[in-house]
Amino acid sequence: MRDSLYTRLMASYAFVVFVSLFLAGSGFLWLAQQHQQQREMDRLADIVLPISAHVRHLELIGASTHEIAAFLDDQAQQLNVRLLLVRLDNRLVAADTTDELEGYILPPVEESMSAQVGPLLVGRYQVSAGQIVTISLAYVPIGRLGDRFPGLAPRYAVMLAVPQANLAAAWLSLAPRLLVAGVLALIASLPVALWLSRSISEPLKRITRASEEMARGNYDQRIPDGRADEIGRLAQAFNLMAKQVALSHRTLREFLADVSHELRTPLTSIRGFSQAMTDGTLRAPEDYAEAGRVIHEEAERMARLVEDLLYLSRVESGQFRGERHPLDLGELARACVQRAERRAAACEVTIAITASPTPRVAGEAHRLEQVVDNLLDNALKHTPPGGRITVRLRDDPATRGVRLSVHNTGSYIPPDEQRQVFDRFFRGHNNAGREGTGLGLSIARHIVEAHEGTIEVESSPESGTEFTIWLPALPMASEAGSPASPALASRV
Repeated sequence: MRDSLYTRLMASYAFVVFVSLFLAGSGFLWLAQQHQQQREMDRLADIVLPISAHVRHLELIGASTHEIAAFLDDQAQQLNVRLLLVRLDNRLVAADTTDELEGYILPPVEESMSAQVGPLLVGRYQVSAGQIVTISLAYVPIGRLGDRFPGLAPRYAVMLAVPQANLAAAWLSLAPRLLVAGVLALIASLPVALWLSRSISEPLKRITRASEEMARGNYDQRIPDGRADEIGRLAQAFNLMAKQVALSHRTLREFLADVSHELRTPLTSIRGFSQAMTDGTLRAPEDYAEAGRVIHEEAERMARLVEDLLYLSRVESGQFRGERHPLDLGELARACVQRAERRAAACEVTIAITASPTPRVAGEAHRLEQVVDNLLDNALKHTPPGGRITVRLRDDPATRGVRLSVHNTGSYIPPDEQRQVFDRFFRGHNNAGREGTGLGLSIARHIVEAHEGTIEVESSPESGTEFTIWLPALPMASEAGSPASPALASRV
């Protein structure tokens, strides 16, 4: 529990709040100290200045030291302060309202503690009267208060003795109150820290539980992602990942089911005919020949299926790394159409090609020929007798590419099936019973995308179906002097 994120967040929030309160309280106490000391010095000035002025007046009218001391005693009792009468020539304490330092010669003021504060001179004296006492003294020489008799120099100064602790007592009294306020603020901040910690840790706990469920095979997991912060984006990323993992797992199951289904039919035929040959059911030579032909055709069908699956697996895993050569897509398309003409004539289908001059493209001729062959084979399967197949090739300067389309009449792919037509083993409702593995269009799509191109399909009941390939064209500088692909030259 101590190592949990929730506990660490709570501890970090509490620590931050404590440090913040401590720094704020310390700063406030420092400012309060300065303010309170300044106020205390102002109060001392209000006390000592009038007294000093009156003592100067007594000195000028010839009052004795005893009379001045009596006046200071009376003021000290009324104001509850300690006053000293100090001779300026030798720092002798002529009178002390507490009688403690009377007759004592004050040592020099400590330079480190001497300062001018308004009309007061504040200094700290180390005096001993049985023990060392630290007092703060504020005095104004009598002669500073407007001497109306220049020939008579002042003999005395009035000092107000204040222990250093008295100056600090005012602001130190605030410390307990600030401590109580800090504790209350810390307690009040704990619910906020609790809420913040839960707002961070709870989504992470849900993501952790969902991840553990996915590890057990339960892929349909979703995390609420209504937040707009980093936690919300993490939840969105997790939901997207979970969706993709579930889709991949479902696709894998469907793929295995489709492969099993595709292999079951030829294996059933091979097993049935081979068993008939071995158990004596077939006796005539022509029956043996027919069984051998069926077994051979089914074996060829299985071989093509396995080869297509292996190639599709390599393409999907990114292992397709064929050499790219500049090639003329028009020549490649004409060669494919020429090979398909015999099959088209057998199916009573007309096939034609119209090709305008186009820039060259970079690609592997054998693989691009496989794409065009697959599209033509798909068109021949779905074009009824008397129909027409048209191959068109044109330049597309707007997208800096080349477009090749294969159109056939008499077939229609509904919009909901158009989105799935490039999936593995997909066969539409109108394709039942037709030959093929259902992998041709999927392989064509992966080859085109490996060449950084696109393939699309459009279909309508009136005009038929058209597959269009777009491939990026090579810049003119790259085409100049470039030889045709050896693979293409060997086939044209």
